[in-house]
Amino acid sequence: MHRQGLWIAFLLGMMVLLLGLAPARAGEAVVESSSWEGPFSRVGVKFRSVTPEETAKFNLNPGQGVVIVWVDPMGTFGRVGFEAGDVILEVNQEAIENLENFVDLLNSFKPHRLVTLLAIDHQTARRGYVQVVVR
Repeated sequence: MHRQGLWIAFLLGMMVLLLGLAPARAGEAVVESSSWEGPFSRVGVKFRSVTPEETAKFNLNPGQGVVIVWVDPMGTFGRVGFEAGDVILEVNQEAIENLENFVDLLNSFKPHRLVTLLAIDHQTARRGYVQVVVR
């Protein structure tokens, strides 16, 4: 009977993860689901604002950029190698000043448009340009 209880708990946990109902980690300001359905579904990622610790770690200005918190491996960003923790600083040479600014930029792009991003790899802190096509 104990084994069956563990199996049920495992299945319920997997359902929560698959349905995206798992709570964000403490201090993580994930974009609300209403925003996710719009621009973020076009690129297959979820973003949040940069924390003060990340601002110091990557030598950024306060509020500069957005951090990827989830990547669909088959989505636009996942296919070019972005990972959770990477930071987006610019879109088509326009600086990302905050999360709202980034949402506005994503909303302004027409489908199938090539976009150039300046990003920071969270593991190496290296900056580089990446091109993606917005759905």
